[in-house]
Amino acid sequence: MKSIRIIAAALTLIMLFTAFISCGGDGGTAAETTTAAAQTQTETAETEPLDALEQRKLVEDELPDKDFNGRKYRVIHNSGNPILDSFLAEEEASGDVVKDAVYERNSKVKERFNADFTFDNSRVYQDAASYVATSVLAGDDAFDLVSSHIVSLSANALKHVLLNWYDLKYVDFDKPWWSRSCKEDLTLYNTALIVVGDMAMSALGYTYCMYFDKGFAEDYKMGDIYETVLDGEWTVDLLNDLTKDIYNDINGNSVKDMEDFCGLGFRVGSHTNTFLWAFNNPVVSIGSDGEPSVSISVERITALLEKINTLCNVNPGGIPITKYDDAYNYFKNGHCVFSLGEIGNSVSFFRDMERDYGIIPYPKWDEAQERYRTSVNGAHEGMAVPLTISDADFVGIITEVLCAESYKLVVPAYYDVALKYKGARDETSIELLDIIVDGRFFDFGFIYDNWKGPCFMLEGLVKNNSSDFASAYAAKEAAITAHYQSVFDAIAEYSA
Repeated sequence: MKSIRIIAAALTLIMLFTAFISCGGDGGTAAETTTAAAQTQTETAETEPLDALEQRKLVEDELPDKDFNGRKYRVIHNSGNPILDSFLAEEEASGDVVKDAVYERNSKVKERFNADFTFDNSRVYQDAASYVATSVLAGDDAFDLVSSHIVSLSANALKHVLLNWYDLKYVDFDKPWWSRSCKEDLTLYNTALIVVGDMAMSALGYTYCMYFDKGFAEDYKMGDIYETVLDGEWTVDLLNDLTKDIYNDINGNSVKDMEDFCGLGFRVGSHTNTFLWAFNNPVVSIGSDGEPSVSISVERITALLEKINTLCNVNPGGIPITKYDDAYNYFKNGHCVFSLGEIGNSVSFFRDMERDYGIIPYPKWDEAQERYRTSVNGAHEGMAVPLTISDADFVGIITEVLCAESYKLVVPAYYDVALKYKGARDETSIELLDIIVDGRFFDFGFIYDNWKGPCFMLEGLVKNNSSDFASAYAAKEAAITAHYQSVFDAIAEYSA
């Protein structure tokens, strides 16, 4: 596992040549799309290589010259998602680095293709998903793209109202601005209905990670946490050992609450569900023959639950927290050593935090697990196209160029500036952010769960300190299997 340290320092440059929203398998470079960039670098930089940002900008989108005569590219997204809103419509430069990058992206696309944009966020996510189906079934050509809550959006897969992304000839999933999961995890029977590209920036902010308080880690003589992670030794057993004896009932009421101090503070909910994917347990797997199957291992998930319940409920060192904001404020206010969270918390909650913290990945199951893995909060954007679009070339070109320019302009602004230099507190956190993002994947089973699959079962069991996944799953197995089979069948119809 020491080899992780050798490659870790190079991950920042590696990921700039791969799909930034990297998920799914362990490979997946975009070498073909960056050949021109590498050749240009060799020819033009005789003394110093181009920096990472300039290398991004050299990746060609290979789109044709088109004049769309001011045509509007119409996007539907849901309300109540400030991360999503801030990456779509920016009408003028404001001095904010990220928002100005969005404005520059939109301006470049408008000028290059003589196109304009409209962004409709008038509906909550459930209503946005329902509107997609109602509009398409009525035959309306009302919008060109829906970029909305991905789990809610997946309900439309059963209604045959979405276009197969492979029918858009100008969309190239081999380009680095598309998630590797578009091809590796979200394509079934040569059909992809919901995908993730760099235009869907909330998929970055909602990526799950962990935070630790450096001062407390030193006080409790935990050694170099960064070195432990880079050596591949950051496991759930180690996290349990480090936190199990850390608890101080500060208010003396004999109840674990927000006034106490502990080893691990966490929100019961999606943060505990994430261990399923952190320990490399996809809900749906697509075999080498292209056939999907529900890949739930009751035995393995039961063992997983036993460890998580020990970590969170049995040992004094874990304090479960119900409310979203409370979990982050608990860490920010110096009440715990470790906290489960999301990358975007470094900006939205911790930017003005006085205590020094570090960002690390979720732990592995054991040291034999090849890499650190994580998932993304289901509130992030999934991208889909309605069947009723009248000009597939227009939609394909504008979607592709918006993702391309996001990769070149917006991602660096958010990731490299807002997160790394404003949110992260040190260079090693920056390095580990790259490892976290590189280990992210989108499970087909999670995306198409639609609250009818097993993906949200863990949080209820952890909340009740139960490891009896077998009984819980047995009660729902028939319905879960039927649900996924209906999704498989609906997608199969596209290639029939």
